[in-house]
Amino acid sequence: MAPEAFVAAHKEPWVKALPFVGLALAILTVVFLGSVFLADQAQGKALLLMVPILFGAGKEAAIPAGIAAGGDPWLVALTMIVTDLAGTFVLYPIVHLTLDSLEKRRGFLGKMLRGAVRRAEKRRHIVDRYGVAGLYLYSIIPFAFNGPPIVAAMGRMAGLRAIQVVPVLVAAIVTTTIAWAMFYAIGFTALASVNKWIPLLLSVSIMLVMVGVSVVGALMDRSDDPAPGAEAKGP
Repeated sequence: MAPEAFVAAHKEPWVKALPFVGLALAILTVVFLGSVFLADQAQGKALLLMVPILFGAGKEAAIPAGIAAGGDPWLVALTMIVTDLAGTFVLYPIVHLTLDSLEKRRGFLGKMLRGAVRRAEKRRHIVDRYGVAGLYLYSIIPFAFNGPPIVAAMGRMAGLRAIQVVPVLVAAIVTTTIAWAMFYAIGFTALASVNKWIPLLLSVSIMLVMVGVSVVGALMDRSDDPAPGAEAKGP
């Protein structure tokens, strides 16, 4: 997709400060997890388990893993919210400010951006029609692989300002995380009354499915990615 296909980024200097906010939240997460671990090792291990799963398989897999491991639902939700926001604030400026030079981006960053753009383009009509509300509704669809890079790319492609997109990302992270944590807490409690191993087996199954789908998606993005030097040329 040519750079001119994107609406020029609005001049919003504050966007460049978001990575520092993300870094501060990351430090806060480490301190929080450390304090929980010192106070209650079982809770601490359950919360620590979720962090690598979040970045490897997504929130949909991390939350049930934390609940199944014995994590308190509210601590699970809080950990996911702060960790997810930290990653989002670091990634958002990268997506928002580099789409104009998308075709020049190589390596991991270029592949990530092009993959996000391809997926965002398929659902862009939602934002074109419903604006900010449409972006929020899309971002809370479960198991839709609508992570922050995709939502950020969709907002940028639709011409939304960062001041419109960032609050949507924050609201979506908070609402979906709390909803999933409560859903799994209630569901796993009911299932554990039938057999104590069901929550664990279900959480592992969800994680494996999410990892598998992520791997397939990454391979598809890689196959669609143009080879170096193979940029489209005009007539």
